[in-house]
Amino acid sequence: MPISATGAREQGFTLIEMMVVLLLVGLASSMVLLNLPSGGARLADEAEHLAARIQHAQQEAVLTNRPVEIILAANDSSFRVQRRGRWVPLVAGPFKPRPWGEGLSVALTGGAGRRAVRFDSSGSTDPATIRMTASGRSIDLIINRQGRVQIHDLV
Repeated sequence: MPISATGAREQGFTLIEMMVVLLLVGLASSMVLLNLPSGGARLADEAEHLAARIQHAQQEAVLTNRPVEIILAANDSSFRVQRRGRWVPLVAGPFKPRPWGEGLSVALTGGAGRRAVRFDSSGSTDPATIRMTASGRSIDLIINRQGRVQIHDLV
C-alpha cells in the first residue's frame, strides 16, 4: 500500500488490484456459462421423460387388462383408460397431465389426424413415431408393435 506525504497509509484498492479481481470474476463467469445445459440437453430430457411415460402406459394396459392411451395434444400429454366401454382420464402418479416444455413441439406421425398412442390389454400398439422439436433440433421416439420405445436423435 502506498504511503502518503504525511507518512500515513491510505486505505483502499489500487487500480491494478481492481483489474485483477474483475479479470478473475470474468473468467469464473465464462466457465459457468459454458457449462450450463443447452436447449438440446433439455430436449433429450423431455424425450426420455416421454418415453418413460409411454412405457408406464403400456405396463398399465397389461396390468389392468384394459386399453390405455396417451394423448399428445398441442400443449401437453395426458392418459386415458377404457372402463365399461368409456374412456376415463388417468390423473394419478405418472399419469398426471404434463405440459410440454417451453418452445417444444410434439407431432405424432402414422395416420392423418392421429393424436394418441393406444395400447391394447396385451400391451401391443400400432407402430408410431413421435417427433419432438425444440430450438431447431429434433428427436424421434419410435414405438414398435410390442410397445417398446427407441429414441433417435436427429442431428
